[in-house]
Amino acid sequence: MGRLFLIRIISTFLSLFSTVCAFSPSPGCVHRLSRGPVRATVPLFSSSPAVLDTADGLITYSSEQSGVNLTLTTFGPAYRAVARSMSNSTNVLGYCAGFIRPTGSILHMDTMEVFRPALKRAREEDTTGKFSNGGTIFGVGLLLGLLCIRHGMNNGCRKVEFLAIDDGDRQHVILVRHYRRLGLRVVRYVGDGLLDVPDRMVWGGRGTLMEGGAEDLMEKWAPTFAFDETPEGVEKE
Repeated sequence: MGRLFLIRIISTFLSLFSTVCAFSPSPGCVHRLSRGPVRATVPLFSSSPAVLDTADGLITYSSEQSGVNLTLTTFGPAYRAVARSMSNSTNVLGYCAGFIRPTGSILHMDTMEVFRPALKRAREEDTTGKFSNGGTIFGVGLLLGLLCIRHGMNNGCRKVEFLAIDDGDRQHVILVRHYRRLGLRVVRYVGDGLLDVPDRMVWGGRGTLMEGGAEDLMEKWAPTFAFDETPEGVEKE
């Protein structure tokens, strides 16, 4: 019981730390963090496009094919990915932040957000002619998510966890549906009950806990990078 409580406390601290960094997606916060080394990896599966095999591959693909500048920074187990416009480095399109759980080989995705006004501005200021695949909320969010998953896999993570925060009935339903389409599955609802207190400490609120296999998620979206297509059964936004 004591060991479990300690793990919860450590997870809560890391969650708060990653959230603080995420709320400052300007270059200033990046300077306090260091770029983590990208480990050598082998392809996930025979049909895996090379861009999915390393974080650098995804970053290069994003800049050359999508007109989005991705950066991945780490500080201990905490990580943060930020998407910026290639035409204007001060225009932050979105970010994803979290940490690698101290036990369980789990990638904890604490926060993901994409800014609609920033996307509109990026389209208007685009000088590269490439802001297409990254030109929708679905596209930028996908690039950020896969970059973080790749980072987690390089550090031994086999599972991804995310909490769809319940701030309102309609928005919560939309959020759960969105992440189901991305490939996550519902685990359970984290509510106000006594048994949910540990999870609320970790996630910072109520919502639907979702998870997915890291390799499964990468494989699901591999066709997008190999053939510039959306996987069968998933509608484009």
